[in-house]
Amino acid sequence: MNLTTPVSFFHSESMRCIGKNVMPLSTVCNAKCIFCSNKMNPFKIHRCGFRPYREVVEHLYHYMNLISSYDEIRLSDTMPGTLSEGEATLHPQFFKICKLIRKHRPTNPLHITTNGALLTEEFISKMAKLRPFHLCISYHSTNVDHWCKIYGMNEKQFETATNAWKLCKDAGLSLSGAVVALPSVVGYEDLKKTLLWMNSFSPYGLFLWEPGYSKMASKEMLEIMKVDHEEFKAFVYEMYKACDNVGITWEKDPDLPLDIQPQFYMADTLKENIYRKVMWLTAEASYDRLVELVAHANQHVANEHYVQKVVNHTYGGNINCNGLLMIDDMRKAVFEGRDVFEPDLVITSNAMLDAYGNDMTGAHYTDVTHIPMWWRN
Repeated sequence: MNLTTPVSFFHSESMRCIGKNVMPLSTVCNAKCIFCSNKMNPFKIHRCGFRPYREVVEHLYHYMNLISSYDEIRLSDTMPGTLSEGEATLHPQFFKICKLIRKHRPTNPLHITTNGALLTEEFISKMAKLRPFHLCISYHSTNVDHWCKIYGMNEKQFETATNAWKLCKDAGLSLSGAVVALPSVVGYEDLKKTLLWMNSFSPYGLFLWEPGYSKMASKEMLEIMKVDHEEFKAFVYEMYKACDNVGITWEKDPDLPLDIQPQFYMADTLKENIYRKVMWLTAEASYDRLVELVAHANQHVANEHYVQKVVNHTYGGNINCNGLLMIDDMRKAVFEGRDVFEPDLVITSNAMLDAYGNDMTGAHYTDVTHIPMWWRN
């Protein structure tokens, strides 16, 4: 089977996500976002149109038994860097698909991320009949000119997306919001106004994204994405307080504690196969925090632990999270780290791996090094 065809490529994405509640319906989008990562990806992004209905049926019957009866079924998300993220509500059989899922999975919340441009009152009333249904509305400015510039859409679409917030709330649909912060385009006052306006609808959460760009970004793109990190951090902390009834999530917050307890891994390194020198790999975003955690835990074990920073050479730019590292980046980091520390074990995050242990380029985790490796969640 040719894996470049729309049907089979959607299918292969589902296979990569086995064990995850992801079934993207569309790679078609009705917006032309000025920050779109597709323009800056270092390798090919697949655009496969709409997921065929028959493939939804296959996915539903074969893979949905891998999730519980209460996990969200996400109809927008994709494995990053492979399929183009599309607008699920554009799918010509959107409601037919949702009704099929609801018939066989009556308790699972359906989840979509949407720009809201198609969320008319009629559309929302149909969604309300399929509850539980969660919408994450990406909404980057309450200013019509700014919104239209960011999305490449018109004023009518802005009005639809804006009105959708109240309509969704009144219809009993679960809401959250997402904002890509572009202070160089809209200014901080506009950004603050937008977040406070979204907060007034008491959504389940607000997700604030600092703009990310790769080494492929044009000069024009870099101007759009330009952010002073310290200034942005001060703004986010102000908004944490202003929106404390809902809660803002800024995943790149350098003060957020890491969800890892190194002491448990360290204890395991001294069982059966005793490892004397252990290298921890992590991306730049979490490096300082992991160094602190490992140094503290290392005081209580007999072996030696060292944290090696992994620079994202694949994407470059300001991309510095574990989830977008490639096997090649990790291989280079191990090679560089061995100049100062010769490990007999490497421990690192598995955030960049799919269900088969491959990164987005298809490289397998066994290609990093001949040294034994542990992959942590």
